[in-house]
Amino acid sequence: MKPRLIPSRHRSNPIINFFSHKNGCHMWCETYLEEKHALTLEFDNSVRSYTSQPGSLLINGKRYTPDFLVDYHSGKAEWHEVKHSGVIKRTPDFKKTFRLNRIGLLEAFKIKLKLFTEEHLENFNIGVLKELYRFKAVDVCWFEQLKGVPVNLHRKLIHFNP
Repeated sequence: MKPRLIPSRHRSNPIINFFSHKNGCHMWCETYLEEKHALTLEFDNSVRSYTSQPGSLLINGKRYTPDFLVDYHSGKAEWHEVKHSGVIKRTPDFKKTFRLNRIGLLEAFKIKLKLFTEEHLENFNIGVLKELYRFKAVDVCWFEQLKGVPVNLHRKLIHFNP
């Protein structure tokens, strides 16, 4: 698998730098829809790790780069392709090409390829996930120490103003 180089920035092809707390590294996404998908993967407890733009593959003589490779805690892995439904409708041979890519990846790697659109993301409140995401880096181990503290003391600590 040949690693994919980060293309230069262009107004029609934005490069979004996304920091993944789950993976502990920066990832790049080619569309805002891919960034939103990465955000949903961050909050999916069944996902162990994932990578965006995992590399170019040669399938049926054509170069193909899946958007994500996702590794689950169950040991299963999946390729994810993230496309806007408008792009799918405007591309006449998309379904045929996707089916051939799905078959090629399954034969070569024994890993399924799944398609995600913005309709899948409607199940998530992306605005709320973005607000919560900044707290994923907060260390909450000190909460364990407060379990035995009486509730009245909690209130006093919250309203304590030295």
